[in-house]
Amino acid sequence: MKKQIFILVAFMFCGFLFSDVIVQDYHFEFPELNTENGFTEIIYENCYNSGEEGNPLLPYYGADVLLPQNQQIKKVRIISQNYYSTQNDITIKPASKQFPISQKIENYEVTPNKAVYNSLSRFPEKTVNNVSTNFLSGHSIGSFSICPVNYIPGKKQIAFLKDIKIEITYETSAISKEHFLKNSIYIQKRITSIIDNPN
Repeated sequence: MKKQIFILVAFMFCGFLFSDVIVQDYHFEFPELNTENGFTEIIYENCYNSGEEGNPLLPYYGADVLLPQNQQIKKVRIISQNYYSTQNDITIKPASKQFPISQKIENYEVTPNKAVYNSLSRFPEKTVNNVSTNFLSGHSIGSFSICPVNYIPGKKQIAFLKDIKIEITYETSAISKEHFLKNSIYIQKRITSIIDNPN
């Protein structure tokens, strides 16, 4: 059993031995668009929608990448990205305020943020955000979010991301997590089910 665990660990980390960067490719299918009362909601199968109250409700993909032991993300850089054809005359639905499940909601109506919806600047400003490093049973996992939407609110123009190639640079973590390290078959399967780079 110990020999099997060692082989699994060695297999998962062998690709990291001679590099301090990981290059990861992501592909996005064209999303489903639901329009009601002049506002469009964007739906991706593997994304969650989020936004500040009154701002456009945007989809985000939560990326998780396995890093070498005791490493953390230093920076994330976009190498290349391709978009589907630009879509016109689309106003993205504004995000609603988040209420507790126990609270009864009456007569609530979200008001679009005019400063954002009239803006000719890209929203969101960046494609990749929320970069962090977390540890699962001592294993380093780099996380970040990808917004597959390039939206110009004032022009009602949207370009949906098709493909993106991302370079993740990592460095040694200031705090070692080796004393938390677990290498059971269960942990290996759990990590593999979470990360975007199982091979």
